[in-house]
Amino acid sequence: KHDDSYIRLGDHMLYVQKDKIVIKHYQDIINLDKHIFECRMDQRIITISGKDIEIHYYGPDEIVLHGQFQMIKLT
Repeated sequence: KHDDSYIRLGDHMLYVQKDKIVIKHYQDIINLDKHIFECRMDQRIITISGKDIEIHYYGPDEIVLHGQFQMIKLT
């Protein structure tokens, strides 16, 4: 059984697992704390909420989040 999901937005991608999210080709971080993460991708904003969200950078265009995720919203 796989609980992994891919979300593609043009050249941008989210890779979602139970306790890990990889965001590729983001542009900038808007909001960041233990309960909410927001970043910009072109004209869209991705909002991720949950508990104990931790951010790890692996490069200038990729972010890895760990935590207990409750919602992913795209506006």
